[in-house]
Amino acid sequence: MKNKFDSKAFANIQGDFNAMQYLNTLLQDHKSAILGDSTLCSCKFMQKNIFDQNEHFMMLENDMFVSYTVALDDINFLNKQENLSTHTILQYLNAPIESLLHALLPYTFVQNSALSSVITVSHLDNSAQLFEEFYGNEVLVVPYANMDFEFIQVIKKALDHLDLEKLRAIIIEKTTVITFGNSVEHCYNELLYVEEKASQYLLKSGAVVCGDDIEKTNKSILGSLSDIFEKASNCILDVYKGKNKEIPLQTNLEVFAYMRKKISENSAMPMLASLDESKKSVHFSNVENLSQLIKQTPLTPNSVVELNNYPMLVNADTTGSIQEYVNGDEEYCNIPAWAVWENFGTIAFAHEPLQLEKRKRLVSNTISSILKIDTLQGYRSFSQNELEQINNNEYIFEEEELLYTGKVAIVTNCNNLMGQTLAQRFEDLGAVVVRFEENVDFNKSIPQIIKDFGGIDIVISNPIIANEERSLQQCMQYEFDAHKDLLDLTLPFLKLGIDPTFVYLTYINKKSVGCATANAAMQTYTKSIAAQLEEYGIRINCILSNDEVQSNTQDVAQVLGSLCSNDFAKTTGTTIIVDGARNLQIG
Repeated sequence: MKNKFDSKAFANIQGDFNAMQYLNTLLQDHKSAILGDSTLCSCKFMQKNIFDQNEHFMMLENDMFVSYTVALDDINFLNKQENLSTHTILQYLNAPIESLLHALLPYTFVQNSALSSVITVSHLDNSAQLFEEFYGNEVLVVPYANMDFEFIQVIKKALDHLDLEKLRAIIIEKTTVITFGNSVEHCYNELLYVEEKASQYLLKSGAVVCGDDIEKTNKSILGSLSDIFEKASNCILDVYKGKNKEIPLQTNLEVFAYMRKKISENSAMPMLASLDESKKSVHFSNVENLSQLIKQTPLTPNSVVELNNYPMLVNADTTGSIQEYVNGDEEYCNIPAWAVWENFGTIAFAHEPLQLEKRKRLVSNTISSILKIDTLQGYRSFSQNELEQINNNEYIFEEEELLYTGKVAIVTNCNNLMGQTLAQRFEDLGAVVVRFEENVDFNKSIPQIIKDFGGIDIVISNPIIANEERSLQQCMQYEFDAHKDLLDLTLPFLKLGIDPTFVYLTYINKKSVGCATANAAMQTYTKSIAAQLEEYGIRINCILSNDEVQSNTQDVAQVLGSLCSNDFAKTTGTTIIVDGARNLQIG
């Protein structure tokens, strides 16, 4: 874990809250070293209230950069109670339960994060002995227990008997690492110290998997290099795609899009899906004891909540695999947060892009740690009783759902004002928007969209603005062929989309016969193909607009924002004119 603290950059940061945000940003930058499921930073500060009296507060920020501000008096009041439920605490504070723990430490800055190396070691049978060898009395190691009020009081009593000035960190096994200090740099450096000890042990023990950055590691700690690199090379597949090497890429992507569609149907709302084809993920999807490993649950309590208890295992029978998971015994397990696709890698599922990226990172680090633990002793995680406690302790903060949350939209020619406005409109409505400019290679870009997000639901084909100097052939190229070619390329995935719709724009240009001809041809084509596409639930419509200085871009964006929704589920093969009656002819 490389020290990324930039003293020069930090010197320009003013205020404790900004300093805390810098610390959080540093932690998020260590994507392979921190699981990414439970990072929380806090800073304590004082400010005057409405009565001009000084009042102490604590501000916290999580790994999604969501912040909470709580009065320290409120937290201290809770910490003095004899017994409280987690639900009561969360409702009272409207902040994570770890805020009670942060408040116990009399330092300006506190952070807790799930260091992959430390979490990995804490799952070993001899973890207590190892931590004693690593840190001695400098680190308080607390055996795993469910993070609730009673457990925090146990930590509080342990801290009462320690000299905090000599304490460098707190490790809660299988959960998190807590460091603290009156400066961000000290808090961060203590985390590096804790991580280095654990990662060195794993490296010396030969617990190395694909994707580990071992080339830049200090060779003095490697021990027998030949043995370690031999173990590392064993997890790299000679054949990247394993047994399915001969399956065409397009077929695989259509299966992936189908998978996302079925998961969305079971979720009763659109889901995004991201395929990880890294060597590590492909290796994990090929291990002999895969079915056993994935039934051992994730690594930390927060991972259990974020990723559900178990992933979905997808084999050649995609439909059967999904049904087997959906029909599982546990009610909380019927919508997967991630999956292992045999021979192809891992998949993260989520409703919105930030959560998708978080889960993808969490899955990557989780399988890395699982492989390392399995190498050293065989992987075993939480018991059934512990799982029940974790799931009973879960508290979900309600999130706003927008019109197109979980949907994937493509908008072309975003280098012009109309394209930019349309893209922004769909982003505002919750969609993941992939913006394309002129001269993009769709043959390369579309497969990447499927891998990153799982499908395509909305296509907005916005043409290059016409001019009267174009020949008929050029007008047909830009205003007929371009729309049709894009439809042909995206059609296999629109068939597997969620309420799929294709809308193309065309512009009124009375000075160009070629443009008028191309527009008429495209509108006729729309009517003829709409009936064929309806068989797959795909709607296709045309927006006819005036292109004078693109003055009506917002009007078009408003119409499109509604047209692609289920409010217009029966509207297809139609041309809608949005021009402010500029071209209306009477008589």
